[in-house]
Amino acid sequence: MEVRRPALYVGQRYDDVATKLVLDAYTTVDLYAELPGLEELVGAGRIVNVGDTTYETAYGYNQPAEVYLTVVANRSDTAAAN
Repeated sequence: MEVRRPALYVGQRYDDVATKLVLDAYTTVDLYAELPGLEELVGAGRIVNVGDTTYETAYGYNQPAEVYLTVVANRSDTAAAN
């Protein structure tokens, strides 16, 4: 099993030319895991923003809370192309 947990820190910054509108700093942590299955299958899952941090990338544009993604892929499709 492969597990990754990337983190992103964005410092306090201005969202206007006049440097009056300040956006707060924030940190998000993601979690990704890949589980090898049978010879031809692989399963993967990802949770974005594990800590459910509330943040804005631009003033008034709140980002979504936790996002979950699960994938099951067939490796034989890529093997046949080689």
